Formats: sequence, structure tokens, C-alpha cells
Amino acid sequence: MEKWRRIYDDETAQFGSHTWKFNFPEGSYKLNVDQSEQNFIDANYQEITEQWPVQRKEQKGSEFKLSGMAWVTPEIGLKDTYWFELLICLSPQVTFWGDRVVIRTDLCSRP
Repeated sequence: MEKWRRIYDDETAQFGSHTWKFNFPEGSYKLNVDQSEQNFIDANYQEITEQWPVQRKEQKGSEFKLSGMAWVTPEIGLKDTYWFELLICLSPQVTFWGDRVVIRTDLCSRP
């Protein structure tokens, strides 16, 4: 079984440019990723745009995982700061972690 391989800052993750819509119980938000800017993910919801810093990039085959800290964003139901993992694959998803506990996983619905 293939393991996740860390992609370091001097390497470029070849995941392309994408915009995905994610649903959560109270609505939806969009995440924009672009391999030409790998330090941030643009998060858009209720006409608010934030940049979530990417602190870790990983690859397993054709899948990528971008991880970092998502700030307090009550508009998407996050009332604290959480570690996020954006899984870039055929069915993208975002998982939010608290203290070693999954808070929730949001699934992609194409924009």
C-alpha cells in the first residue's frame, strides 16, 4: 500500500487549479486552490474571502493533501481555530480537526 509522501517547500505539488463547493449543515462555501500559489487556499463564503495558510503538502499517487490552520470562521460553522486537511482527489473533501479529534468532514458538491 502506498504511503503519503511529504512535498517540501522547494518542491511544487502538481495538483492544477480548482474551485470546489463544499456543503455543511448551514450552507456552503468554496475553496480555490492553484498550484502556482501553494502557500494559501482561498476560502469564500457569504461574500467573505479568507486565505488559509498551507503548512503541509503531501502526495499519494494522483491524490494530494493540503493541510494547515483554518481561523475562526463562524460563517461556515467553525467557532474556533482548527487544523484542516483538504484532500484533492476524484471526490474532494475537507476534514477539520480539533485536539486529535475530527470535528467534521465536508464533502464536495461541484460548483
